[in-house]
Amino acid sequence: MLNTLREYERNPLVRFLHSVFDEVAGSEIVDKVVERYAIGTSTKWGGATVYWQIDQYGRIRTGKVMGYNATNGKRIHTQNNYVHSILSDRYPNFNLEQCYFGSHLIVEAEHHADLNNAERRRLNIDGEFHPPIWLFESEKAAVIVAIALMWGGAPFTFIPMATSGCGNLNPTFEAKRNPNHKIQVLKNRKVVLFPDAGKFDEWKAQGEKLKGFCQEVYISTVMERDLHPNKVDCEINYGDGFDDCILRYIADGKEIWNLICTCYGYHGQWKIV
Repeated sequence: MLNTLREYERNPLVRFLHSVFDEVAGSEIVDKVVERYAIGTSTKWGGATVYWQIDQYGRIRTGKVMGYNATNGKRIHTQNNYVHSILSDRYPNFNLEQCYFGSHLIVEAEHHADLNNAERRRLNIDGEFHPPIWLFESEKAAVIVAIALMWGGAPFTFIPMATSGCGNLNPTFEAKRNPNHKIQVLKNRKVVLFPDAGKFDEWKAQGEKLKGFCQEVYISTVMERDLHPNKVDCEINYGDGFDDCILRYIADGKEIWNLICTCYGYHGQWKIV
């Protein structure tokens, strides 16, 4: 993994992120988020992106290698593989147990929460705050939302993570009992699910299976115009993610912070469990 954390001038996704955010948010924020998520540069396909899956204990489970168009940030669907598959000859007895992209960030976020909660106790302020997990389908969405949060001065308020598809949430009875399963990072936590456009019912059904496992589960309606109580002032197509809205707002010179602040919640209206 360490050998991939470089040569970002060859990495099409990182180049795209800089082209979008440098002028509005600053290149330092992009670099910091790339570093925090341990995004790597592969030797495949001229420098494809590596999304390392690192669990909450710092164990590297695998890496997802994906090609992107550096101009528009779109995936190149023919450029897609996993590190454990590429290096299968080196690890003949490899046993894959994936984790959510960004799971390792829980430790850093909780450290900041502990410091803030200690200060709240010193000031006799009731209640403690622990950052909810924002769970997206795509890794790119989690990264772009993380950039937006850091840009807005709230890098540890939420923890953007990615499942790599709704089917990978998979809160089965066996998964909940398996201490090494990726779903364990959601246990006893507040979680917000962010379905891509058109996937709301599918994600809601998955979220309902988290009852008794998570502290609270919300589902964002931001990609569903008929359900969302606030105006999303951009085009939304089937399959789009929340990151597409953010990118369209920035391209049109629109303020994104109100979009970020109203993307879920609504006084418990969309609390699943």
